[in-house]
Amino acid sequence: MPRYCTKGGPTPLEHNQHTRHLSGATALSTTSHMLVSRPRIHPQRDRGPHALMPTHNKAPPYLRAHHMQARRLPGHPRLTISEQFLPQHPDQYFSGATPSITMAPTMAATVFRAEAFQKLNFAINNGYAPQTARNYNAAVKRYVHFAASCGVPEEHALPAPDWLLCLFAASGLGRTGPENAKNNISAIAAWHAAHNLPFTIPPQLRVIKRALRLHWPLERQQKPPRPPVSPQMIHALSDRWQHGNARERCALAIALSAWTGQMRLGELLPPNLTHVDRKRLPTRAAWSTSTRVANSSTIKLPWSKTTGFKGETVFLLHQHAQYDPTRAIIAHFSASRLMADALICEFLEDGKITMLDKQEFLAMCNNVWHGLSTIRFTGHSFRIGGTTALLRSGIQSEIVKKMGRWSSDAYLRYWRNVEELFADHASAVNWIDL
Repeated sequence: MPRYCTKGGPTPLEHNQHTRHLSGATALSTTSHMLVSRPRIHPQRDRGPHALMPTHNKAPPYLRAHHMQARRLPGHPRLTISEQFLPQHPDQYFSGATPSITMAPTMAATVFRAEAFQKLNFAINNGYAPQTARNYNAAVKRYVHFAASCGVPEEHALPAPDWLLCLFAASGLGRTGPENAKNNISAIAAWHAAHNLPFTIPPQLRVIKRALRLHWPLERQQKPPRPPVSPQMIHALSDRWQHGNARERCALAIALSAWTGQMRLGELLPPNLTHVDRKRLPTRAAWSTSTRVANSSTIKLPWSKTTGFKGETVFLLHQHAQYDPTRAIIAHFSASRLMADALICEFLEDGKITMLDKQEFLAMCNNVWHGLSTIRFTGHSFRIGGTTALLRSGIQSEIVKKMGRWSSDAYLRYWRNVEELFADHASAVNWIDL
C-alpha cells in the first residue's frame, strides 16, 4: 500500500492505528457528549511535562491538511464527489492500443504498464451496477454534507476519520435502522478503494449498529406492502387506451406485458429519459410470435434484475381481449412502424421517434386510476398484481413461480389478498377422519 506524502509526521495508516490504540472515544469526545473525554497522548510530544495534558484546545492531527491528501493511482483522474461512482466511458481512461513489438523493450514495458494502470483505474471506478453507483454516490454526498454541518470541510472529511464515521452512523439513531448505516459505510469504503486509500471499520460501529436496531421505531421498520394492480385496473387501462394514439398504445402494450408476464417495469422501460441504457431494454426484434402456442408470443429480455445480461425469456400467453399482451403489442407496432432495432418502449409522435419512460408511464396509469383508488401505484405493483391475479385465478403456485421466473420461494412474500387466496383453496373442506 503506497504511503502518503507527509513531512515528519506519521502516515494516516500509522496515525489511524495509534488513534484506535488509544481510544476511539477520545476522538469522538471533541464533537459529541455521548462519550467520556480523557487526555490524549501524542507519541511525537510524549517527552515533556505537557505530554499528559488534555489537548482539546489544539487542532487534533486528523484535522491537519497534510494528513488528508488522497493518494491516487498513477494516471488516475481526480473525480469530484458527484462523479466518483458514475460510470465513465473507457475512452476517457485508455486508448485500447497494444504496445508495438518494434518498440524498445523498456519503452514497450512503460507503455504496457501505463495502459494496465489505466485499465485498472477504469475497472475500479466502473465495477458497480448503475443503481449501486448512484446509491454510493448519493451516500458519499450525504456524508460530506453531514461533515460540513459538523464544521469539517470536505478535504478533511475524506479520507474519513473514525470519529466522524461514528458520528455519521449514529446520526440515524431513532430514525433509520442498521442496514442504512451499513450501506452508507459501504459507500465510503468504496470511495477509499477507488482512491487506493486504507480503510478499516471502527470497532465502535458494532455498538452503534446494535443501538440503531434497538431504537429503530417500529412504525419505520415495516413499510406498508405495495398494492397490487388488479384485473379491474388493467381493464380500465384497456378501455382507455386500446383505441388511443401511439403513446397510449405503447403504454398499453407495456402494461399488459408487465402484468401478465410478471415483469419488472425496469426490464421494459428506462427510469427516465436522462438515464437510458439501450443494452438493458428489449428491442422489437426481441419480440416474436410463438410457433407452438397459438396467439401467444415471447420477449427475450437482454437484461433482468436476477440474471443480469444473461437475460431471460418471457412468455406472453393468449388472454381475453382486454388482457391480451400479444394483441396490444401488435397494435402498438402497427401504430408506430419503426425498424427492428427500435426499443419496444419507442413510438412515433408527430413523425419523430419518442421514448416512453417509467415516470411518464406511471403518471399515465395513475391518471386513469384516479377514480378507482386514491393510492399511488409504483412499478413493482404490476409484477405483484400479475402474480396475485394468477394465484387468485386458480393457477398452481409452481406454474406461477416458473412463469414469473422466480429463482426461489421469495415470490411468496409478494402474495397479496392472501385471505381470499386461502378461502379459494381451503374453504368448505371435506374433512377426513383420522
